[in-house]
Amino acid sequence: MIENTEKIVIDLNIVSERFFNEHREVYDKFIDNIKRYYYNDSENIDIKAIKNYKNLYRMKIENCIVIYLLIEDEIRVINAII
Repeated sequence: MIENTEKIVIDLNIVSERFFNEHREVYDKFIDNIKRYYYNDSENIDIKAIKNYKNLYRMKIENCIVIYLLIEDEIRVINAII
């Protein structure tokens, strides 16, 4: 779980960085959802743990899926797809 601080470290690989550059609104919504989910315990955000993998999650944003790994206070985006 992410500690309640103002700093969120997000690590993007080349594929996810390109995706977010083309779909800036999805990136903005992803950041907003992360803050709301981990800081405010909002229940209305579609985040699910991926079975059989430790700390691997998927978030649905409209018609997109973002897969990320949560390591201590860092979020590593593995992939983002439509």
